[in-house]
Amino acid sequence: MKLYKSINAALKDRENARHLKLTLSDAIIDESLTGLSELKELILITKGDIVLPEFFEQLSNLKNFSIQCPGKITFAQTVFKLPKLKHLKVKAKKVVLNIPPAPSPDLETLMLSDCGLGEIPYSLFEITGLKTVNLAGNGIQEIPAAIKELQSLQRLVLDRNLLSSLPQELEQIASLCHLSLDGNKFSDQEKERIQKTFNIWFS
Repeated sequence: MKLYKSINAALKDRENARHLKLTLSDAIIDESLTGLSELKELILITKGDIVLPEFFEQLSNLKNFSIQCPGKITFAQTVFKLPKLKHLKVKAKKVVLNIPPAPSPDLETLMLSDCGLGEIPYSLFEITGLKTVNLAGNGIQEIPAAIKELQSLQRLVLDRNLLSSLPQELEQIASLCHLSLDGNKFSDQEKERIQKTFNIWFS
């Protein structure tokens, strides 16, 4: 596996370029990136706020996308329409997801820990193929009942939030086998209910 570190280098071998890691000195992603139609993995590291452009829709073979930003990331809706995207990992102080109606059902992993969400956007529950979701450290106070729409969910990480209860709808997800909830605001009574319902223990 060869990891390219510039668009130009990858374009010279575009037929074989599958993995690209870019460190951006500004907030602009060169549109020549769309010439890498066979790209399967993209790692972006930015030094400031960034708005992901709509032309991401042309990266139709992308499976793994990771982005790190010290500020704010605003996603284009087209990212969530990518037909083969399976894993999305985000590190940023603030994230605006912009999940469109009918997003791609193939997205399985969504890593959004410490991204300043404040709440879970209802549009997230339209990504019904999700198997792993990490929302730790986002100041989330409530899990919407719509969580039941994620019937493929296996791992849910909600550590270091502001939760005081869990919705009963979470019990309707038969596939859920890992639930992490440390560092929230559950009462002893709610902790006991959660322990009995989900067979988990708090550290």
